[in-house]
Amino acid sequence: MRMTPLLLRAARWLAFALLLLTLAAIRVHCSAAGELAAARRAAAAGDTDEALTRYGRAVRWRLPGPLAGPSDRAAAAMRDLARGAADHDPSLTERAQRELRGALLGARWLTPPHADWLAEANRALASTLAARDAVRARAGASSDGTGSTQAARERALARIPGPAPLHATVAVLLFLCSLAASLALAVEVGRDAPARRRCALFGAAVAVTLLGWQVALATLDAPLTLAAPAAIATAVALAVVATGLSLTTRPRPLHRLLGAGLTCAGTLATLACAVAALRPGFF
Repeated sequence: MRMTPLLLRAARWLAFALLLLTLAAIRVHCSAAGELAAARRAAAAGDTDEALTRYGRAVRWRLPGPLAGPSDRAAAAMRDLARGAADHDPSLTERAQRELRGALLGARWLTPPHADWLAEANRALASTLAARDAVRARAGASSDGTGSTQAARERALARIPGPAPLHATVAVLLFLCSLAASLALAVEVGRDAPARRRCALFGAAVAVTLLGWQVALATLDAPLTLAAPAAIATAVALAVVATGLSLTTRPRPLHRLLGAGLTCAGTLATLACAVAALRPGFF
């Protein structure tokens, strides 16, 4: 079956996206494997603190499903280290449980990986902190106010910090869709007459996804909401101008260049807003 030009173009973009995902997966896997190897070398040399740090990094470099081999082995090593030191080195056990808990929470997507190991770490930490609170209470010192019983500590540790993963994923997907729509608009703007309808659709997609992204950020109370409205308004305005330029003029190279430039400028404004909000000292 012969593919239409539209399907052929879509297949090319899909292949390009798969190539990027494959390269990213290779990068993550190699980083996890490298951190795991460094952790094992540090453990063999007796540098427990460095080993825990490297194991935690390996856990955070996690791929989904069956591709998470190095990450899972690093998490298992931290769990075994904490269990093995429980009798003779409580301080090491606590450090290992803290690092394991932080790494598993840092590697979560919709849910944290290895929920049973995370629950075990929470229970161990809750027991340690509750015992410490009891000692402070007997000595007349005040605790940090999170509760002196193990059950209260465990409830506090079981609460996953940060926004709801599903909600945050929707915000990220909206942002990525806005970038994809902006790129498609930049490619299509100023082309021949049949492309004008696609330009109108892509321009509307840019506006809708950017506005949806801002709404999602506002409901997440994310730091990007402090700076995003101005950049989003700029990006939407430039996308509208580029779309209007494509719809109301004859397709010429200058028009295409101008429309693509306007669309890319809006995209860069949105990216600059994200960088400036997340890293205030970047600019």
